[in-house]
Amino acid sequence: MLPPPLPPDEPERLGALRSYGVLDSEPEGPYDEITALAALICEAPFSMITLVDEDRQWFKSRQGWAVEASDRAISFCAHTILGPDILVVPDAAEDPRFADNPSVRDSPGVRFYAGAPLVTPEGQALGSLCVVDLVPRTLTADQVQALRVLRNQVMTLLELRRKSRRLDLSNEIVNSLPGVFYLFDGEGRFLRWNRQFQEVTGYSHEEVARLRPLDLFRGADRTHIAERIRRVFESGSAEAEAELVGKDGKATPHLFSGRLLEIDGEPCLTGMGIDVSRRQEIETERERLFNLSRDPFCMVAFDGTVLDVNPAWADVVGQSRESLVGRPFMESIHPADRERTLLEFERNLAGSETGTFLNRYRHHDGSWRWFSWTTSIDFRREIIYGTGRDVTEEREAAEALRKSEERYRTVVESARDAMVILAPDGTIASVNRAFETITGWPGEAWLGRPHEELLLPEDLPLAREVFGKMDSSEAMPVFELRVVAEDGEAIPMEIKAAAFEPEDRQRWAILVARDIRSRKALDERLGRVHRLDAVGRLAAGIAHDFSNVLGVVRMESALLLQRAGTPPEFEEGLRHIHAAAEQGVDLTGRLMALSRKRDLKLLPLDLNEAIERFLPMLRKLVRNSATVSASLSPEPSVVLGDGGMLEQVFMNLAINASDAMPGGGAVVISTARVRIDEQTAARYPNARSGPYCRLSVSDTGTGIDPRDLPRIFEPLFTTKAEGEGTGLGLATVFSIVRQHAGWLDVETEPGRGTTFHLFFPAMGVAPS
Repeated sequence: MLPPPLPPDEPERLGALRSYGVLDSEPEGPYDEITALAALICEAPFSMITLVDEDRQWFKSRQGWAVEASDRAISFCAHTILGPDILVVPDAAEDPRFADNPSVRDSPGVRFYAGAPLVTPEGQALGSLCVVDLVPRTLTADQVQALRVLRNQVMTLLELRRKSRRLDLSNEIVNSLPGVFYLFDGEGRFLRWNRQFQEVTGYSHEEVARLRPLDLFRGADRTHIAERIRRVFESGSAEAEAELVGKDGKATPHLFSGRLLEIDGEPCLTGMGIDVSRRQEIETERERLFNLSRDPFCMVAFDGTVLDVNPAWADVVGQSRESLVGRPFMESIHPADRERTLLEFERNLAGSETGTFLNRYRHHDGSWRWFSWTTSIDFRREIIYGTGRDVTEEREAAEALRKSEERYRTVVESARDAMVILAPDGTIASVNRAFETITGWPGEAWLGRPHEELLLPEDLPLAREVFGKMDSSEAMPVFELRVVAEDGEAIPMEIKAAAFEPEDRQRWAILVARDIRSRKALDERLGRVHRLDAVGRLAAGIAHDFSNVLGVVRMESALLLQRAGTPPEFEEGLRHIHAAAEQGVDLTGRLMALSRKRDLKLLPLDLNEAIERFLPMLRKLVRNSATVSASLSPEPSVVLGDGGMLEQVFMNLAINASDAMPGGGAVVISTARVRIDEQTAARYPNARSGPYCRLSVSDTGTGIDPRDLPRIFEPLFTTKAEGEGTGLGLATVFSIVRQHAGWLDVETEPGRGTTFHLFFPAMGVAPS
């Protein structure tokens, strides 16, 4: 296959193609008619109008052909645009340019092609009008001529499109418009107008070209038109009514429209003005409707004065025309509704389409009547027209229904427990807001669905057994089921069920389900605290007895080292024994400390100052090339604390963090003042609501295995290699924090790091 060469004027050709704005446009009937006629005349199953783009051929119209575009490299029409006249390929399989073309070799199996180039008046070939067949053949002379004629029709359509894009409107169309037509740019220069424009204004063509739109108006109309022109350029469209002033000074009322139009990238305004001199006739008709309307109708000036009301006011509101005209309309409006009504009034003055709004008007008997209002505005006359409908009875009925429903919804929606109503067939008929909050499911997602889909499969036998008892007189027990939340979590719920029979006499059920995750978590944490206390006491008891033994070893080894004449070969061993005993005594002392209250020296202490003072020491203590930095609260974090004990906490956590980063990393110590609410405090043993100072130690280390997390504060528990850790560091931290009336929380993610949060009661206000 020989790829088609590029025409010598390819850049100019592509520019000409884009000037028509036809690529990727919607199908159009006139083009489809031409391709249909070409296929009919040439007796071909396929006919296309092809436009050859930079790297593709796109079909503006196609008959029988499946695809809307294809690669230019395999395009027959890309060869057609290289010649001055029709390209005919009797048998593509025998033509070296197309023999191995995919559309010839594969589906659909093209054999015959004939294309007439689409050439612009400037001489650039845009594409072709072509016919295709699946058998070798040729065209008759008449068919060739017909293809040329149809090709010319395509170009005529394209030229019309290009002229339309350039706003080259024909004089016949513009001059046939029923009003004055105008087109001007953002600077106010007239670009186009019709004969009617010149006839109405009396200006010549040359004079109009020198005018600006506002030259044709005066007084308040001039200001109003200026504002409307600005609105068109800002929002895209506007209408205005004003008097158009001609060269002779004669003013004719017109209704003007304007729309934003972009020409060659520049914003312009185009529109038309219609003569509305028949205003008097229209006013007469409106007056007739005004008086016949059964709904109250009023006219209000821009300053809020009532200009006129129709007779219906006396019937509906009990107020006469004489008592209202000339008075501010706000006088008759309920005080609670005046602000809202004034807002709607101001929106009208700003040109807003108000729609419908409600307020209350005072009746002659002293009662208040509800009205639904619809308004419109006449800027030229500075009048707001309003028509109202008495909806008092509708409002009262709706209010009674609303209060009844509100009482029911208040009970259900204010409940902290999830409430679910089951239909007789077991599907969910209603849920409350707490259901959505607890489960994360939008309520509407479950309406009409079987309730069993909410439960874990393992809990279905229990659910069926319990719900089956609702048809008997047996009392329903409180039972526990697990509900599947939107995120997949199985939420343990404590459920109480009751049956009821509404008017349809079928048995429905209401379920009240309480989320007991917090209670279970608190039970688990309390159990963990009790285990830690028990383990600490056990370890301390063992350590006490072991300390007595070590004390003897330490004392006797010291005496032997002081005795004169001890053989040198024994002296070195005695030193090792004495050092090991000293280390054992220190270790047993730390173990015993876990089970007894220490004598703390509690003084007002700013955690920020304590951290800054101890930070240089921490940087020397950490290992594995870890860095230590602080991010401290800008406000003081004052607690009642023992400085020495808290420094031990800093040290244990920092060393523990650096050990979790064998390849190095960052340790960040931060502080913040926080307030713990009752809901949060309920999740942690020893936690109470109130103000706290939070101390956080974060690392970028390996994180903690979730399986080890429940045991990290147990004495002697360690995940380090033998000889590398005592398992007392975090146990000591836990003990010290508890003695400071505080509590801990841990956030960890394996491979990402760990953060220990320590909460100490803030000084000044004791926790409640």
